[in-house]
Amino acid sequence: MERVLGPIAQATPWAAGRFRAARRRLRSSALARDAVCGAVGEVAQLVLYPLDTLTVQCQAGGLGVRGALAALRAQQLGPTGTLRALYAGCGPTVACSVVIGAVYLCSFYHTKRWAAGVGISGTEGGLLAALFAGVVSSVATSALESPMELFRHRVQAGVLRGRLLAGMAAAVGGGGIGQLYAGFVPFLVRSVPYDVAELATYSHLASLQRRACVGPVADMAIGALAGAAAVLASMPLDVVKTRMEVAPLLGLKPCFKPHPTAAPGALLAGLREFGATGHALVAAQGPGALFSGLAPRLAGRVPGSIVYWLAVAACRRALEADGDADLADAPV
Repeated sequence: MERVLGPIAQATPWAAGRFRAARRRLRSSALARDAVCGAVGEVAQLVLYPLDTLTVQCQAGGLGVRGALAALRAQQLGPTGTLRALYAGCGPTVACSVVIGAVYLCSFYHTKRWAAGVGISGTEGGLLAALFAGVVSSVATSALESPMELFRHRVQAGVLRGRLLAGMAAAVGGGGIGQLYAGFVPFLVRSVPYDVAELATYSHLASLQRRACVGPVADMAIGALAGAAAVLASMPLDVVKTRMEVAPLLGLKPCFKPHPTAAPGALLAGLREFGATGHALVAAQGPGALFSGLAPRLAGRVPGSIVYWLAVAACRRALEADGDADLADAPV
């Protein structure tokens, strides 16, 4: 980071002073470092956004990869239109990913340090502390990410036309703020196992790697294993969640009904609706329907996880450069 920003900062004494002060503040605050690294990692993995769009289209239509690609070609959008369709909703997603990524990593490491401090699993690198912190991080992030993913998936599936944020505003205008959280229960059911599997796998393997002092290839392998574990732990749940998100606009039943509050009754109703949707999906298309889009999801999420964790590690090293003593003990 200093190699990039240093020459700019040295252009004027004022800029240089501001640069050094900002860097000192980041280096002195573990929360700030975690937030910056999380935001960088979350945005970096969006380079694989088209694969996420393809996954959504497979899950929404119960299609294989070939079927989704054939449906896309049948629309005859042309090269520019096809590219626009694959990146549908990407702009607002980038902006929201900054906040979501910061909360995701910050809440995980902060909770992990707290859990170690009160004796959960003994140490900060303990697996039990990582599992607990993963649950807290997932729940904290879901409140922010659920509305964005709900409408992003509808745009990616092609059932919501126009701009993503305009669709969200229209939904709020027509039915209140609860419309943004129409998919909160299925999102939470999917996200907790996904996030816990990713964070706990990465944290535990990275702790072992740090003791073994292996190289950057191991960093990539750990990121890949974390991404694969997350996908496999949540795949059937993700298919059901996506079907519930797009079902109201495709005329499919059963569909998820909005719950404006988080009352226990609404939560239980959402869980029952989740189970009913999964049961109907299996009854109509067989158990294999719960793994629709597995190939593109693995193809997107595993490299995405590698990119995410490499970006997080690179950002952390940049913030703690020049022999900072904290680097050796950076949370993993």
